[in-house]
Amino acid sequence: MKVLIVTGGTGGHIYPALALADYMKQEGHDIVFVGNDDRMEATIIPEHGYPFFALHTSGFTGSIFNKLKAGIQSLLATRKAKKIIRSEQPEVVIGFGGYVSVPTIMAANKLKVKIVLHEQNSIAGAANRLLAKYADAVVICYENARKDFPDCNVQLLGNPRATYAAQRITDETYFKTFGLPEDKPLVLVVMGSLGSSSVNTIMKDVLREIKDVNFLYVSGKNNYQETYDELSSDHVKVVDYIDQLAIIDKFDLIICRAGATTAAEITASGICSILIPSPYVAHNHQYFNAKSLVDEKSALMIEEKDLNTKTLYDKINMVLSDKNLREEMSENAKEHGFPNACDDIAKLIETL
Repeated sequence: MKVLIVTGGTGGHIYPALALADYMKQEGHDIVFVGNDDRMEATIIPEHGYPFFALHTSGFTGSIFNKLKAGIQSLLATRKAKKIIRSEQPEVVIGFGGYVSVPTIMAANKLKVKIVLHEQNSIAGAANRLLAKYADAVVICYENARKDFPDCNVQLLGNPRATYAAQRITDETYFKTFGLPEDKPLVLVVMGSLGSSSVNTIMKDVLREIKDVNFLYVSGKNNYQETYDELSSDHVKVVDYIDQLAIIDKFDLIICRAGATTAAEITASGICSILIPSPYVAHNHQYFNAKSLVDEKSALMIEEKDLNTKTLYDKINMVLSDKNLREEMSENAKEHGFPNACDDIAKLIETL
């Protein structure tokens, strides 16, 4: 079977799409991608060895002029998407969100190709809400998202990155490169690829108070040198990037944002977490992602507006001092982790 996947704009759309692509490729299916010509997918997807067809699109935001320009771009992109679909002849087109999916899915609908949408967040994105009426099926990761797709064939199957996380293998050699002693509790702090200045500032104060815990602090590229200079010590190792799943099982706790991919990975791996959702994303969807996990007793949450030295210090101590709480959070996380997401989504696609 030939499958065309359209995705782009952010890693939250791209990496789940790649996880599903890798799985389906192993199952013998032929996979091609469509994405923006000027966003990160234009580099990342070809690096993973997949054929990539580029469209030029932009979001319907800003001034009237910008919206008109985006409309014209979308019309031109729809024409180009039709040519791509006619040439590649996929049996199914899968949309993982982002505005580049709009012209591609509309083209697939015009050409009567089967359509599946994947929504990673608990609050559906604008593109997927717009396109849902054309979809033969919509895959969601949170029950809360079901309400955004009334009268659709909605399937709660999870994020493909959960399968990737469930199949993880700990790399002991890689872990040893960080020089972290294992005689104390280990905490992983990750604030995304660019880091968070506000969280980094609070963490500096917290780490001065907590001495009986070893931290691996992933600062992000923007904050690395400053954070390294201020925090690096015998019990705090500061780096700008890690292969998270390769060492996640070595930690007792992770402190992180609540993006869709992150949430999928921490639930599938069963690690205890304190989530600090970013308030700077569309529809505040990280808050709702985190709240879903908190409601399931899979994680703890601190909203950024409530984040201070005391709230973070207290939450860290709460988790590390209570083994029963850690075990409960881990089991609840695994229960809601969708380790079979890739297989379940692939079966849905094959059925269609």
